[in-house]
Amino acid sequence: MMFYNGFGRGFGCGGFGMFHSFWGIGLTLVIVGLIFFMLMRNKNTGGKSTKNALYELDMRFASGEISEEEYTSRKNVLKNK
Repeated sequence: MMFYNGFGRGFGCGGFGMFHSFWGIGLTLVIVGLIFFMLMRNKNTGGKSTKNALYELDMRFASGEISEEEYTSRKNVLKNK
């Protein structure tokens, strides 16, 4: 049963309406924060994957798996990404 306590309909009933709205605001802030964190993490991993690829390319060239021409062409492709 809803009670009118001077704050309008739905706000009464022992203050549970206000309690739930605070949880809703908190949950919204957490979700927005997680989305922001994930976007920033994805933005920053692009450079790391290129560095890992260059490292792997260097190791393959050092071990003799690929030729110098193939090494330089692949390195240029990775650096221009």
